[in-house]
Amino acid sequence: MTTTISDGVTTLHPKVWMQYVSDRDSNTREHTLLSGGIALTVAPATPRRVAVALLFNSEAESEACEQMHARPGILSITEEGRPTHSMQYAVVGTVRRELDPENAAVWIVTAEVREVGQ
Repeated sequence: MTTTISDGVTTLHPKVWMQYVSDRDSNTREHTLLSGGIALTVAPATPRRVAVALLFNSEAESEACEQMHARPGILSITEEGRPTHSMQYAVVGTVRRELDPENAAVWIVTAEVREVGQ
């Protein structure tokens, strides 16, 4: 499967999309009533918060990915065969790049992102 990440100018293809973990808040609120009952305010869920980990064969590619995620803007990511992973996103947390401690031959870039579109 081919993974593609783009900021509209630069396009990267990591060797492997290692981790995909998503969560979202339901936005339904529960209110305790004075009478002892409850009332619910139902609202749409928030967009996905996703933890992404990408594996690169080269230091230069991992550096380019780290820099891409450090710049402000909207990025897109797609993976062949996994349409539910595809999204447009903005980085909302930490961007991290590390030399794989298992073999010191590949690089891992992780980012905390928020979906802004599909």
